[in-house]
Amino acid sequence: MGPTTNWVNLGLAYDPQTGSVTSAQTTDSSSTGVVDNTSYTYGNSTVSKGSGLLTSTTDSQNGGAVTDTSASTTTPRSSWTRPGPRPTTARPPRTGEQQHRGRAEPVLAVVDTADGQRSTETDYDTTGNTANNTTTDYAYPAAASATDQPHTLTDTTATGPAAGPDTATYTYDADGNTLSISGGAAGEQSMVWNDQGKIASDTTVSGSTTYLYDTDGNLILRTDPAAPRCSSGTPRSSRR
Repeated sequence: MGPTTNWVNLGLAYDPQTGSVTSAQTTDSSSTGVVDNTSYTYGNSTVSKGSGLLTSTTDSQNGGAVTDTSASTTTPRSSWTRPGPRPTTARPPRTGEQQHRGRAEPVLAVVDTADGQRSTETDYDTTGNTANNTTTDYAYPAAASATDQPHTLTDTTATGPAAGPDTATYTYDADGNTLSISGGAAGEQSMVWNDQGKIASDTTVSGSTTYLYDTDGNLILRTDPAAPRCSSGTPRSSRR
């Protein structure tokens, strides 16, 4: 992406069975090594990989100089597949001291709701200064309400020094596709989806990125607002 003398390249790897992105590697013209390499792990000993549940993420930056690792334990939301009462006991949160001890890299502690949705996320300061921790609370539609859809996060509210990028509100269409994000890292963002359920355009304050697919739904062209060149790859916004 970008002109031939000043470019950024994003390489994506996929799981051959599920089609999920397993790694995203970024290089650019000003660096000799990999700028950012993020790997994704799906499933674990209790959750099938085919469920598509992301269980851990490892982000290696600047050739491995900084590595961030986060992990979460989730369970499928049973109310989407069968009737009955929801569980009443949520996994207890882990304290910052328990998570931070002996770790040099930033640590995320995740707390889930009883039905497997993320409830809170705390990004602990690496020096142990609790004043520099950022905590994000997640909100969802009330169960069985008119707006209740699988995994449709309505808003996030964060406190701490990095609260700005983690505070946002979200809207969706009837199929559960994200239509707009207000706030957050990208500011105001709107998305349009095609009849295949694929993202057709993604518009932010920087402009609009458009996507073109073949008849099988494979991405063939991506046009970015800052450059006339087109590049192929799976848009991250299309992973719902």
